[in-house]
Amino acid sequence: MNEALNTVTEKRTERRFKGLRSLACGCVLIVGFASLLQPQAKTAFPVTTYNLRNGLQVILAEDHSLPVVSVVVAYRVGSIREKPGLTGLAYFLQKLMFQGSQNVGPLQHISQINRVGGDINATTSEELTLFYQTVPSNQLPIILWLESDRMRYLDIRPATIERVRASLIEEIVERRASEPYWDSNLLFDQVLFPNFPYGHPVIGFEEDVLALTMEDISDFYIDYYAPNNAALCLSGDIQLPRAREPISRYFETLPRDSDIPDLPPGPPRERRGETQTVRNYLAPSPAFHLGFPIAAPGTRDFTILTVLDYILMRGETSRIPRRILQKERLAIEINGGIEKRRDRAAFRIFAVNNNDLMVERCRDAMLSELGKVKTGFVGQDELAKAKAMLRMDMVRRTATSLEKALFLCESVLTQPGFSDFASELEKYLSVTPSEIVGVANRYFKDTDALVLNIQK
Repeated sequence: MNEALNTVTEKRTERRFKGLRSLACGCVLIVGFASLLQPQAKTAFPVTTYNLRNGLQVILAEDHSLPVVSVVVAYRVGSIREKPGLTGLAYFLQKLMFQGSQNVGPLQHISQINRVGGDINATTSEELTLFYQTVPSNQLPIILWLESDRMRYLDIRPATIERVRASLIEEIVERRASEPYWDSNLLFDQVLFPNFPYGHPVIGFEEDVLALTMEDISDFYIDYYAPNNAALCLSGDIQLPRAREPISRYFETLPRDSDIPDLPPGPPRERRGETQTVRNYLAPSPAFHLGFPIAAPGTRDFTILTVLDYILMRGETSRIPRRILQKERLAIEINGGIEKRRDRAAFRIFAVNNNDLMVERCRDAMLSELGKVKTGFVGQDELAKAKAMLRMDMVRRTATSLEKALFLCESVLTQPGFSDFASELEKYLSVTPSEIVGVANRYFKDTDALVLNIQK
């Protein structure tokens, strides 16, 4: 074991007893999923959950339709846990986790999955970092061993750090070069989410990534990559009693670390509109961002606004794309909708236009469509269509073993009030036209509009 790995292990050993408490293994249920285990619960698929003694949350979803199993390890850490000057750490660790551990060489985790015909990937968001793979079900033990080894013994050395740093810097440079509106998008993020944890990019700022030290990286790993800050989900061709044994064998002995305190809620964004203009000489066309702060995720207003999002922005026949792109042809491209970050959310739209005159006309047309929702009820046919699209999107989120595992991990770690799939869907299906008028008037006031114009 090299010196750097010894240092990380020693730090963990010193800290793992802080806040240590015993958790019963076997039948301890995650509160949000308790109803899934009741016979009367309405759920599209059976789910079993329990906690290991070290705090690891385990989720098992049995499905024998295909001889494969998806394994997801989700850590409750993303860019909102980063501090000023240390942006990009969560994304850096995502990449570093494939660079080897005590018993696994660089990229061997990926090659092992490829050898058995499996798929592997990872993603980092503001809230979570997820590692996921789908393999033939008889390969489950080796996958569990690989994940447990890097959860405990990640190999953090100068050589691997520099390799990841170079890759990440190259990615930032390439994205800025290939996405001409990249900088304006980051600036508008900070307008919509002015609190630092919410408003900086997941990939990090280039100057911060260049300055990250080995100690910064190892401390971040020790803080957040521990079983009591993670969830493990197995979905697919598994036998529940037999699946418990390798989970216990490979994960039960991993030491619990200090509990991660919840982030205090930041101050809400002041409901006051503002307009900014920036120049981007590399932009192929003028463009603009339009946004409104909206209700927090988990509230009834957020549920109603989600349905309204489908009416306004989802699909070519939704109100804003139909008017802007098809009827009046005021923009070359538009995209957007609701974006949520932990306990904050915003409704945002980005449009690319032919010229500066079209920018103003396009923005006025969008505000006009929002005004129509504030003054008139949405028709039953249009509302039913939006709800049908939303239902299909939710069903697609659990259509495969991998999608199901990702959905369950995200729900466990980010939605403490989640009860079951059917109840969650019913919240959206119960939205009424009068509720839509109400939220539109509360959150889409012209005086609250946030605008960022991009001029050539």
